[in-house]
Amino acid sequence: MRASLLATLMMALSFSASAQLQQASLEGTVISMSGLQLSGATIRITDTATNQSREALSDGSGRFRLGSVPPSVYELRVDSAGLAPYERHGLQLPVGRTIRLTIVLSSISIAETVDVSAQPSGLDATETSASTIIDNERIEELPVRSRNYLEFVLLAPGVVSTGRAGSVTGASGLSDSGFSFAGLRPRSNTLTIDGLDNNDEYSGSSRTELSLESVKEFDVVNHGWSAENGGGSGGAINVLTKSGTNVIHGDAFLFGQSGSFDSRPFLESVPGRKPFLARYRGGAAAGGPIVPDRTFYYTAAEQEETRGEAASDIDQQTIAIINDALSSLPPSGPGALRLTAGLFPTGMSETELSAKISHQATARDSLVARIAATQNRERGDAFNSGGLVDFSSRGTSSTRDLAATASWMAIIGETMTNELRGQFAARHVSLRTSDQTGSGIVIPGVVEFGRPYTGNSEHRQTYAQTGDTAGMARGNHFWRLGVDATTVRLDGTSNDGFGGLYLFRSIGALIKRQPDSFRQVFADPSVNMRATRYALFAQDEWTHSALTLDTGVRLDGEVLPAALGISDRQVTPRFGVAWTPSPRWVIRGGAGIFADRLPLAAFERARSIDGAKGFEQIVDGPVAAVLFAGNHGGPSQSPIPGINSSIYTVQRGGWNPSSLQSGIGAEHLLTAGLTASFNYLFARGRNLLRTVNVNLLPPVILSAGNAGELGVIDPAPQQTGRPVFGPGRRDGTRDGIFELQPTASSTYNGLTVALHRKLFREMEWSASYTWSRTTDDASDFDEQPQNPYALSNEKAPSRYDQRHRFVASALFEVGDADAGPAGGKAPAGWRGIFSNIEIAPILSIDSGRPVNSVAGFDADRSHAFPLTARPLGQGRNSLRLPATATLNVRLLKYFSMAPHSKLDLVIEAFNLLNRRNVTELNAVWGSSASPSSDFGRPTEASGARQIEFSVDLEF
Repeated sequence: MRASLLATLMMALSFSASAQLQQASLEGTVISMSGLQLSGATIRITDTATNQSREALSDGSGRFRLGSVPPSVYELRVDSAGLAPYERHGLQLPVGRTIRLTIVLSSISIAETVDVSAQPSGLDATETSASTIIDNERIEELPVRSRNYLEFVLLAPGVVSTGRAGSVTGASGLSDSGFSFAGLRPRSNTLTIDGLDNNDEYSGSSRTELSLESVKEFDVVNHGWSAENGGGSGGAINVLTKSGTNVIHGDAFLFGQSGSFDSRPFLESVPGRKPFLARYRGGAAAGGPIVPDRTFYYTAAEQEETRGEAASDIDQQTIAIINDALSSLPPSGPGALRLTAGLFPTGMSETELSAKISHQATARDSLVARIAATQNRERGDAFNSGGLVDFSSRGTSSTRDLAATASWMAIIGETMTNELRGQFAARHVSLRTSDQTGSGIVIPGVVEFGRPYTGNSEHRQTYAQTGDTAGMARGNHFWRLGVDATTVRLDGTSNDGFGGLYLFRSIGALIKRQPDSFRQVFADPSVNMRATRYALFAQDEWTHSALTLDTGVRLDGEVLPAALGISDRQVTPRFGVAWTPSPRWVIRGGAGIFADRLPLAAFERARSIDGAKGFEQIVDGPVAAVLFAGNHGGPSQSPIPGINSSIYTVQRGGWNPSSLQSGIGAEHLLTAGLTASFNYLFARGRNLLRTVNVNLLPPVILSAGNAGELGVIDPAPQQTGRPVFGPGRRDGTRDGIFELQPTASSTYNGLTVALHRKLFREMEWSASYTWSRTTDDASDFDEQPQNPYALSNEKAPSRYDQRHRFVASALFEVGDADAGPAGGKAPAGWRGIFSNIEIAPILSIDSGRPVNSVAGFDADRSHAFPLTARPLGQGRNSLRLPATATLNVRLLKYFSMAPHSKLDLVIEAFNLLNRRNVTELNAVWGSSASPSSDFGRPTEASGARQIEFSVDLEF
């Protein structure tokens, strides 16, 4: 019956991409002391926390496999008639790993029972992929500023943080995952929680957040050759949440932070006193049995409240001059605005709730259900938070998430497993800027204020996902077959560009009321889209002696609105190999094609500013000045007569964005629990999205003689001698036709070296170094080329190119309760002070990432936005941020309490050395032949030293 149910599901379900590497596996061979392979031996593992067990029988070759095992700590017992039983205690099965054992059974005459307590080798001889497990000890003990467990992803080698690297006027504030794997886009990663997708299909970021207390461990897959890996062309993050046990465990905690203990901000223009900050975060978690040995629960809840102040990095004299200029404008326009000269209020409120039920229905059937909800509101500084952005252009965000998930694991016969899973999720994201009525005013490299071009929107998303994965072991083979389907519904409103945007070349031009350009959108703000992602995969793992081969194939596809005219369906093969030439070495390698996701945000403008529902108007120089005067610096109330419209569209046809990846590596067991690994990875991104204005005629080199016919009045030094687009268009009825097309590419070469010591005697540490080089010709879907007729000139270091990265972390306990200051017996007072102390540092040293310099106005008259015109003679991404170094430390002192409780007192320091780590440069050259005095000046830095205190009662 189960087999027929499985077949019916596989034929009936639509399919979608989602990695399902959430379980562990145990496999091996049972032999006698003489080397005889034993068949019919009973292998039984028992979870020490829940008393739940699994069994398998060895086959004719002595082989056995227990697949889809929940990661935990197990007791292992092997029985065979006429031989002494074999027992192994404390056997750890980590998430996404296969533990291989060779079990030797003795005769009863030699021993009644063979009892083993040692852990298996730290090498996974069957693992063909390169990945990093972030275990529960590191999650609970390492310092983390926001209690967001995803920050620990950066402990893995080969991962780059994708924070804002430079000020590019008009750059989208759309959030992403925050990480780049193999130089690929941060919207291309896959995050799963308990085997189910947790990605925001609109932006490529993550959805429901979890309390740190509810995360058991997670696996960061830099490159995985299994066909199970899918959902994006980048990396995969597979999260496993905690479940209850037969014993009630939990904790209650409170974190507190005051700005009086923190250092002053590095670059913010803050006259007088330090910014105010008051932050607390409290919560509790508990898990235990509902029905011992069968049904368990685990719940967690956290609440944070933050009140603070911030400031921009706008020069105080500049603020005074602009405020004086604004005072002369009519109050109906920007004259009502005043740039904030000092501190402005900020705040954040966040609530995270989750509950999980695990039930062992029968010896062969288990059910898991989980519900999680998040509500987050950031006030005053949630987005548009660059150093040169005034408070009026910054924004407030509100995010609500709800996810309900369920799975059913069935064991079929002796060799098959089947997992049926599903979820329903809803997400609501609302963005509001401080100014919502006027127009935006930008002087690139100087100031941005008023209502920004982007930032006033509301998006509601609903997700329905279902899937099934079956596994079967036979002989040397372990087959997996899976299907999955996700349907996404997106509704809401987007008011991007509705208020209009005036761009000035300088403060003087603002005083004279002479904008360089103006653009405004007139459209229906409603957003309505549907999409379905589907996938089917088949995977075979063949293991023989010291060799493991993974071969598989995957079908990925996405159904988008028919009006877009896009097809995306790809068949992607995978191959991986792991070879163990000796017990201390594993050689790994593989290759595969990985289908990318298409973020729905990329199609939003093509659906609303398509010429039918709406359009955009863009005007230059004299016309922009007339509009500024006529509208008193505000938006136009109706379309501008005589101005051709600009529209957004998509290139029709098959897209199939993907990455081709190949890699090779080795892992060596140096000592028990200490491993060293070396990995090389090549990745080629293909058919990636970018935006191109396809309505421009070929440009002409601007000179004094042809400036008039090209429509350029009084050319600036940064215009003369560069290719400039004249007023003519390929389609004379339109101005710009901004087409989204799959024509970009990227290339990555990366080498990583890592050391990792497993937790032993209260100590665990890891360190890794990554050298990499990433080039591309567009780093996101909204990036446009400077010259659509010279796309090859766009190839340059990617914005995610980080040549060098070193990261190290450690957990260790200091202070011996029995040793005194002179080596003798310690007095009781000494033991009380210096025992039970834990230290956990994280050190990261990163080279700077590229920054794209721009002239600061539409020098080539391409009407591109964000601005693309670079200074004469400079290539794309020609600047670099300085290197950064950060040391975060967590110091904990705990007190044991009867019977099984302890009290933790904690101090955490972030950026302990108070180093100024620059995250943003002023990349605006200006209109003159020589750069402005602020060109290349740091305008934003990560946080100065911050101190946080907490108390945690564990029971």
